[in-house]
Amino acid sequence: MPTSDGLNKQWKALAEKTGFREITYKFLNRKPGEIAPAEHVIGGLIAMIKLGQDLNAKALAITKSTDEGEKLQMFRELKVIATIQSNLSAQVSGNVSEYGRGLAVVSNI
Repeated sequence: MPTSDGLNKQWKALAEKTGFREITYKFLNRKPGEIAPAEHVIGGLIAMIKLGQDLNAKALAITKSTDEGEKLQMFRELKVIATIQSNLSAQVSGNVSEYGRGLAVVSNI
C-alpha cells in the first residue's frame, strides 16, 4: 500500500499531466455545485502557490525598477495575476466545501 507521500506524488503527477493552466481555466469556469476531481484540487492549490510566487516576484521587480512606464505595466500585470489568484482561491475553496458537504450527507445516512 502506498504511503501518503506516495499518494501525494501520484495526485501531483496527475495534476501536472492535466496542466496547471488547464486546471486553472476549469476552476475559473466552475459552476456552483460542480465538483472537480481530486487531482484538479491539488493542481489548483499548486497553481495558487505559483501565482503567489509570481506576485512576489512582480512586486519585487516593481520596487527595483526606476522606469515609470515599466512600473505601470508591471502594476497592470500584478493586478491581473492577483485577480486570477483570488478567483482561483475562491473556486478551489468552494470545491473543497462541496466535498465536505457530500461527506456530511453520507455520514448522516
